[in-house]
Amino acid sequence: MMKNFCAFLLTLVGAASVLFGVTGCGSSGTDAEAVIDLRKVSDGKMPIHDLYDTIEVVALEDAPGGLPLSDLSVTEDRFFLKGGDRLILSYRQDGSLADSLNPGKAIVDYSIYQDRILDILFDGEMRAYRLPDLSLSDRRTLDTLATTTRLGRYSKNLMLISGYKGLKDYLCQYYFDTKKYYASPWSHDIKQSEQTRSYAQEARFFYVKDDLVQLDPASGWLWLCREFCFGYLWLDFKREEGDTLAVTYAQATDLNAYYALSLNGEEHFLVYDRTAKKGRLFKTTREGLSLPLGEIRDGINYFCCPAAELPRYLTRDVLTPESASAMDAAMQAGGYALIKYHLKTAAR
Repeated sequence: MMKNFCAFLLTLVGAASVLFGVTGCGSSGTDAEAVIDLRKVSDGKMPIHDLYDTIEVVALEDAPGGLPLSDLSVTEDRFFLKGGDRLILSYRQDGSLADSLNPGKAIVDYSIYQDRILDILFDGEMRAYRLPDLSLSDRRTLDTLATTTRLGRYSKNLMLISGYKGLKDYLCQYYFDTKKYYASPWSHDIKQSEQTRSYAQEARFFYVKDDLVQLDPASGWLWLCREFCFGYLWLDFKREEGDTLAVTYAQATDLNAYYALSLNGEEHFLVYDRTAKKGRLFKTTREGLSLPLGEIRDGINYFCCPAAELPRYLTRDVLTPESASAMDAAMQAGGYALIKYHLKTAAR
């Protein structure tokens, strides 16, 4: 009964969360936590060191065959990246390549749970690997779905997987202890198929400490996945008529939430102060630098990019001499680099 009710609740949440300005079940009938008027919160151009204390650059060893790197995940002592669409690469803190995993088929998505379990999603299949030895511990065929899109584990025993089949989008639950698999459609309304299809394709899972949080890309709302899905941070992003908004990624700490979003086709970076309940929206810093959002862990915003793109995010004068030298070396070598932005205690 509990599992059926959870499935029903997740279905209801999925259908409701694609709308703007919806009152959430986690707020006891009240409105969203705050209204962020995207036309009024722009606060000029902030110096980069008003947001970050220090910035480091780490050159990454080339992937086998010079494959492109994407989808960064960070553990206590490793950086994980997807190499092309078939490799998972493990890097040491100094940027050297420590290990790699080739599961033999194209990788749709992956996530790391509590630094101990690497979960990989394929089209129609899920596998779990133990860390650090990358030994296979579990696998499951996902025959309910024609196409799988994202996965996230919110307990040792339970995995959430999104995807779609035909005109229906699904949020699936897999229980590792019983090997049971449940598929719950987001919406039964055929007219909403394109809207919910977009949700299934673009929704993102990430972790805040050990909690799994799901991002609704249409509204920017963050849903906390525990025994039930409920509102973790609900912001009402107010727009003017004709504005188009897409929230591409989000991260959160105890003090702030950070959003990478596209407003009318232009990239922006939003810092939301959770205490003051105010946000600041930026296109660039005062230095003319773009503000990227990667994975935030232990007060550091980790971001990976091709070394040739470093000048878009950094200049030598915002770096320590050591990091400036590392940036020069990374650009000369080509390949990819990791930027480590050390967040200030509070961004106001």
